[in-house]
Amino acid sequence: MITLFRETRIGYWIMAWLGYILAFVLGVLLFTSIVGTVVFTVLFVLLWSVLNGAVFAIISSKKFAKFRKIWTDECDVETFVKVLEEVASVRPVRFRNEEAFLFLGLSYGYLTLGKEAEASATLERIESTPNDMNLTNRFYYYQNWFICNLRAGDTLAAEASLKKAQEVLEQSKWREKQKKAHMENFANMQCRLRMKQGDFDGCEAFFLQEKEAAQSKWGKVIANFELGKVYLHENRTKEAQEAFTYVALHGGNSIHQKWAMEQLEAVGKPVQAPQMQKEQVVIFATKEKAVLYSALSAFVTLSAMLILILIRSGSLG
Repeated sequence: MITLFRETRIGYWIMAWLGYILAFVLGVLLFTSIVGTVVFTVLFVLLWSVLNGAVFAIISSKKFAKFRKIWTDECDVETFVKVLEEVASVRPVRFRNEEAFLFLGLSYGYLTLGKEAEASATLERIESTPNDMNLTNRFYYYQNWFICNLRAGDTLAAEASLKKAQEVLEQSKWREKQKKAHMENFANMQCRLRMKQGDFDGCEAFFLQEKEAAQSKWGKVIANFELGKVYLHENRTKEAQEAFTYVALHGGNSIHQKWAMEQLEAVGKPVQAPQMQKEQVVIFATKEKAVLYSALSAFVTLSAMLILILIRSGSLG
């Protein structure tokens, strides 16, 4: 995620190359033998890379979490997708898993807007194979294909994607807490596939539990939407109306909100959807940019001074 945003991308590469230069200069000045210089340089670069990556990973993760709330808390999927489209259009140098992360997020955004063709085309843009991705990206890769196939009515392909997702979850490298969240997503996929095939047994209890456990508005929107489908199937019109009304009022600009509105109109209980407030997305505020670039400038200046001092000390000795 480091190279997802312009500021963290620039900062990361400046610090990375500065570290490589420092490692070489210090190695040459502090050691007389080639072996000592090489060993020191390699160890310094490794340590520098870990620390530099950790710092900018924390910064970018916090920024993405803030940006993601546009979707999860405000249900403004269009703005979320627009920002990711802008990032994807630039295509700067990225790490393999970061590229997959970007396109997986963008494809899921398209699915949430009801743009299945764009979603599948975006999934096909991922250059790495599923086996080259980390476990989380691999799981979401098959989840997104599952949704594409399910929307297209191809239950056989959806089953195949579900099986692939299950194989990913059966890998032994998962952390328990991380795996638990994906297991819940997997159970959600299972219920939706069974409902598509006409089997609604146990789905009401599952989505009721999801609604209660949801920590974001978007989570409640999805749970209510699926509950509405269950209630419609069981001819529980009043409960279906309540569930779809929640989606219509809180679903933002998602396709689920539009579908809920259609269901309410079909039963003669339309609602007036609230107008969404469009705000400009600010990932890094001006003050934050100033602090980041000032820190980088100061570090570059101090490093240059250190190198000059070491060079002079070496030449005088």
